Amino acid sequence: MNILAVDTASRSCSVAVLSEQRVLSEISILAKETHSIHLMEMVESAVRRSGVPKQELDGYAVTMGPGSFTGLRIGISTMKGFAEANGKPLVGVSSLDALALSFSFSSIPVCSMLDAGRGEVYFAVYCFQEGVMKTKTREMAASPQQIAADLKEKCLFVGDGSETYRETIRSGCGQNALFSEPSRNSIRAAHVAVLGIERMGRQGITDTELIPHYIRKCDAEHKMGH
Repeated sequence: MNILAVDTASRSCSVAVLSEQRVLSEISILAKETHSIHLMEMVESAVRRSGVPKQELDGYAVTMGPGSFTGLRIGISTMKGFAEANGKPLVGVSSLDALALSFSFSSIPVCSMLDAGRGEVYFAVYCFQEGVMKTKTREMAASPQQIAADLKEKCLFVGDGSETYRETIRSGCGQNALFSEPSRNSIRAAHVAVLGIERMGRQGITDTELIPHYIRKCDAEHKMGH
């Protein structure tokens, strides 16, 4: 199966093409501009470098959240357009799942954190058993202080949220808090593709009405009192 995957859930933007679980091409950037400026160019470049003709792509995968409201809408609408135009399946995967998958080697729980703004993070905790990812908590939005107070075991904190609130987490967890190096704190589109392939393989699951998974209201809705 040849699959094109995209992540636009956070400040980074990533695009990858995989064939039978092998990464053929992957491009990631961290830029201040909105993802809409770079995404189409990145997709074109990733597909061209992969050597897979567009018509031979078998499906698409995209992070559906949680994450940046604007970023998620850009990624999902773009991939919906590709899927509808080419009559191929599209699946959405959790951005926190995709982030955690980079740490499948971890022998201790992994806490995926994405900066949610307003002093909160989106997070979920995972463990890996022989490389297989298991969820320990559901996806939530909370303050890093609350998360640090609730976690009673040694944990590896990953993602841009763990960078932003590193000292707060360290203060609350002490020696139980370990942190990934910054270079590993972005979501890889290759891992979005891996999770997407798994979803497609489960009785042919596809997301015909894929919508962003926000967890909480966007800032505009909060300001309007909705």
